[in-house]
Amino acid sequence: FYAMPEMRSSKGVPTGAFYGFIKILKKVIEKQKITDVLICHDSQTSIRKKNNPAYKSKRDSTPLELETQKNMLFEFFTKEHIPVISIEGHEADDIIYSMVQFCSEQEKGMAFILSSDKDLHRLLVKKNTFIIDLNKEALLDKAWLEQHYGAGITEEKIALFYALCGDSSDNVEGVKG
Repeated sequence: FYAMPEMRSSKGVPTGAFYGFIKILKKVIEKQKITDVLICHDSQTSIRKKNNPAYKSKRDSTPLELETQKNMLFEFFTKEHIPVISIEGHEADDIIYSMVQFCSEQEKGMAFILSSDKDLHRLLVKKNTFIIDLNKEALLDKAWLEQHYGAGITEEKIALFYALCGDSSDNVEGVKG
């Protein structure tokens, strides 16, 4: 939304984020020869927010123009028969984790995750799992993970590392010092 130029339809409807997302998604699908797409979406409520009321409390509210374009995207996904999964009480990364875990255990297919969320880095230890990070303009894999976190890195160590660091964007304090 913030990276795209402001674009509007002939009727004045904002379209920049919608256009940018579709363009990126199409490019990724073609480049990686992806055959199946699944969109994961945060639910309105969050177990994390219930357990910690301060969770994400410092974030600005979603701009109306972005909300409008998100709704347009969901209409597009419906028309294109692209499934959108949202599970009450859970965030998109919870769903992504579960899907990747299932595929890894079944040893079926490959998972390409389109996200810049560092919390998902722990999934790179799974078989046939890749993260397409638009901020880094890179395809992250297990080799990238080991280069950045060290050989022998595990999911548990990554989770512990981020717990120690905290996450200012989620308003989660880490260990001081």
